[in-house]
Amino acid sequence: MKKVKMLSLVLAALLALSGCAGQDTGEQEGLEDVSGVAAQSQDQPRQETAEEPQEDVWGLTLSAEEITPTGLTVVFTQSGGEVSGQLETGSVFWLQQWQEEQWQPVEQLIEEENLAWTMEAYLIEEGQTTRLETRWSALYGELAPGSYRLGKQVMDFRGTGDYDTRDYYAYFDIPQEDD
Repeated sequence: MKKVKMLSLVLAALLALSGCAGQDTGEQEGLEDVSGVAAQSQDQPRQETAEEPQEDVWGLTLSAEEITPTGLTVVFTQSGGEVSGQLETGSVFWLQQWQEEQWQPVEQLIEEENLAWTMEAYLIEEGQTTRLETRWSALYGELAPGSYRLGKQVMDFRGTGDYDTRDYYAYFDIPQEDD
C-alpha cells in the first residue's frame, strides 16, 4: 500500500512538472485565492451570472491557444491595472465544464489527497504576454467535446506574507470530431 501511495505521489509530481513546460519569450506562471475574478477570453464571452464583466483591477486577462483534448497554452496578458507588487502564478490549475447552466468540476483521475504540485512561481511581467503550456492528460485524461474553463490562481506579491490573490479563467471549447 505504501508503494502504491508513493508511486501516486511521484506520478502527480511528474504530472505537475509536465504541465508547466513550454514557456515562451522568458514569460512565466503563481498561487493562492481571495476574490474569484473571472477573466474571459474574447472568443468565449460566457459568464457565470448576468452581471456585466468588470474591468480587472490588475489589468490581467487569460485566454487559451493551441487547444487539444489533452492540453493547451494559457496566455496571460497584462495591460494597465494597478499592481502593487509582482504578479505571479504557479503550477496549480483546475478544470471546469459548463453543464446544466453552471460550471462543474471535471473529475480527476488522481484523488486529491494523492496529488502533489510543484511550487514554482512564474512571473507575469507588466505590459507583457506570458504563455504557459499546460497538459492535463495524467490528471484529467482526454476531455470530451464541450465548453470548459481552466482556472489559475494569480498573486500580487509584495513580500513574504504580504500578497493578494485572485482566481482567473481561460475559456475554451473541445469540438466534436468529424466522422
